[in-house]
Amino acid sequence: MLAMAPKRIVYVSCDSATLARDLRILADGGYELKRVRAVDMFPQTVHVETVALLSHKAPDSTVDITVEFGEGEGGSDKGGFEVL
Repeated sequence: MLAMAPKRIVYVSCDSATLARDLRILADGGYELKRVRAVDMFPQTVHVETVALLSHKAPDSTVDITVEFGEGEGGSDKGGFEVL
């Protein structure tokens, strides 16, 4: 799923252990848990399905960096950086 990089994932699980494992993997891969709902598909049993909605995290901010090197710069023994 991470390689496909969808904007949203709806994850349906009947096993809370694998749900927790996979949510950790998805969170580490850039997804954020938005909503979780338990669904009782099998009344009068202990089985409960869990539906989770995950959304790909948007970056908090962006930084634009422009680097310009003038003529003769970058060739010193200091690697082109000025030591202050």
